[in-house]
Amino acid sequence: MEERRRPAPRRRRGGGARRLVHVLVQRRGATR
Repeated sequence: MEERRRPAPRRRRGGGARRLVHVLVQRRGATR
């Protein structure tokens, strides 16, 4: 199976900042 492709890379040139915030919000309780 594909092991090189990972879902949503962690930190990659400050481009996944919005996705990090989304995950934080979902973990907090999705207030938005």
